[in-house]
Amino acid sequence: MGFGISSMRSALEFSEKGFFKNKSSVLDMGSQEIHIRKNDFIAIANSFNISPNLNDFPCIEKDIWPQLPRDSTQKFWKMLGFDRVDCSDINRMHGAKYIDLNQPLEDKSLINQYDLVTDFGNNEHPFNAAEAYRTMHRLCKKEGLIWILQSVFGGNGFYNFDVSFFESIAAVNDYEILTSYFTVQTEDGDQPRLPLSMGLLKLLDLNKIDVLGVSYLFRKKLDKDFIMPVQSIGALGSDSFYRASLAPESTHLGISQARSYIPSEYTIGIKKVLKLVFNKIKKRILK
Repeated sequence: MGFGISSMRSALEFSEKGFFKNKSSVLDMGSQEIHIRKNDFIAIANSFNISPNLNDFPCIEKDIWPQLPRDSTQKFWKMLGFDRVDCSDINRMHGAKYIDLNQPLEDKSLINQYDLVTDFGNNEHPFNAAEAYRTMHRLCKKEGLIWILQSVFGGNGFYNFDVSFFESIAAVNDYEILTSYFTVQTEDGDQPRLPLSMGLLKLLDLNKIDVLGVSYLFRKKLDKDFIMPVQSIGALGSDSFYRASLAPESTHLGISQARSYIPSEYTIGIKKVLKLVFNKIKKRILK
């Protein structure tokens, strides 16, 4: 999917809203490149009162998109004020760190190292997508941001993702959802952002859409390892359950308001009840 028009619009908007304030390190999962024409790049940047130095973006300066070569996103993140800018990929392009996303993260020095970790259409390519998202979680610092842009249909990887996939990840891992929205990629190259509404999809002519994507910006609130969710249940072995649902629509550029999940119900086994009662009696006796 790459870093296209909708991603650039959102990145500049997130920066303007202060989401990147005091964030200094970013890692793109995948050796991400900028997929934007010169005029669009300049126009979007200027709409946020930014005048990019095109010397930092030689391929955009030459206006050769969609031909190769393409500029890495690294200079873009530098433009937004990030100091440490990395990417990971098995192709080692753009100085990428080698991480096999099919396997648990081996380089422990990378755990909890990044303020922002992105997935612009990368984690559908390793076969073990669940491990890829666990690695993404592990790379991110507590209070750091996880930004995902993935395909609902029309993608070019092993998987298209249902919205409940990301909603469930957010619920069981206690992520705060800062924004969420659909993206539409059409033949004319535009990439509008739409409210995250399943009902809205019924109004679209999907035959005219090349790729329908979904984007989430999460805040990782807790310093705990990744929990793999079970759809419609929550997490195995947990007493809390979540009912995934979408937030009310926002009229601001199709981006939904921030929200967090809380358990919709709790269960407690008879053994746990007896243990609690026993401990209460024991405390009374000891008094």
